[in-house]
Amino acid sequence: MRNRGTALMRKADEKVEDELKAEKRKLQRELRTALDKIEEMEMTNSHLAKRLEKMKANRTVLLAQQ
Repeated sequence: MRNRGTALMRKADEKVEDELKAEKRKLQRELRTALDKIEEMEMTNSHLAKRLEKMKANRTVLLAQQ
C-alpha cells in the first residue's frame, strides 16, 4: 500500500515537473520574441532619430537662405 502511494506521488511530481518545464519553454519563447521586438524597435527608433536630425538640419539651412 505504501509503495503504491509513493508511486502515485512520484507520478504526480513528474506531471508537475513536466508542466513546469513546458511553462518554462513557453516563457523563454515569449522572452525571445519580446527581445526581438525590442531590438527591432530600437533600430527603427535610431533610424527615425537620424531622419529627424537630417530634416532639422535641412530646415536650418533653408531658413538661413531666406
